[in-house]
Amino acid sequence: NHYPNIVFGRTEKEIWGSWHTPNSTYSSEKDCFDISLSFNEIGVRDDSFKNLPNNSLFLIGDSFAEGYGVEKIESSEYLLEKKFGVPVLNFGVSGDFGPLQQYLIYNNYNYLPHKGLIIYIYPD
Repeated sequence: NHYPNIVFGRTEKEIWGSWHTPNSTYSSEKDCFDISLSFNEIGVRDDSFKNLPNNSLFLIGDSFAEGYGVEKIESSEYLLEKKFGVPVLNFGVSGDFGPLQQYLIYNNYNYLPHKGLIIYIYPD
């Protein structure tokens, strides 16, 4: 699925509220960037979560964690993967998400193989 704008294609079926449509790509254009963001089979900005190794890291946070407005190779997820040499599961979400939604997301997906949790937020 390809959507012309990231606002479209969001779902409201998850207990934490708004979520990206799985297996979708969005165009996002602002004065300072024009990029495409792709979301995997569960609706996060990352590669597929099939066949993950046990040493993965779980990244949760806001738009800075998600990498909103930057290309994938400029995202926190990519830079952390490069630094630590292990997959980073990017559960960062933009769009007025807070600690409660982040807790609910982690509680729902913590069965995915991982050996650590990174919480990344940029508070106002």
